[in-house]
Amino acid sequence: TVELNLGAAPPPPPPEPVTLVAIDDKQMWRYENTGKDLATAWKEKAFDDSAWPQGAALLALESGTVVGNTIRTQLKRQSPAGANIITDYFRTHFTFSGNPATTKLQIRQQVDDGLVLYLNGTEVYRHGLAAGAALNSTTLFASHEGKDGVDGPFDIPSAALVVGDNVLAAE
Repeated sequence: TVELNLGAAPPPPPPEPVTLVAIDDKQMWRYENTGKDLATAWKEKAFDDSAWPQGAALLALESGTVVGNTIRTQLKRQSPAGANIITDYFRTHFTFSGNPATTKLQIRQQVDDGLVLYLNGTEVYRHGLAAGAALNSTTLFASHEGKDGVDGPFDIPSAALVVGDNVLAAE
């Protein structure tokens, strides 16, 4: 097979990926780990999470390392009242200066159990929970034992991305 290209320039290479939120000791996350059911307001961009503790990723119940990532913030398994904590809430801010209309977003995750991810209050990704399934503090996720590695990258919608301050929230 012969390919002949007369006068047309080859397409430009795709842009290099830029990490907006990293799993490292610099990216700080606010988290709520008391076992309360926060309903839905917590995921919105304007929610005040300043009273929540903060820690660096990776945030986890275990300690040490998990599949090559260091756990930098250890979470509690039980509430102050002694009940098992089923849902934890996480939020982090990042600044975006590009063009949201031409940006492709991808996520790499390290999740044990399940995850629902929100960008500026809009759900953009689920792991371990069927699309459209109700989510609350008693939701149980699909079997997860032995599946705590890094997955992805997965494409996520960028429609909620804005120039300036953005909030990535997860439960």
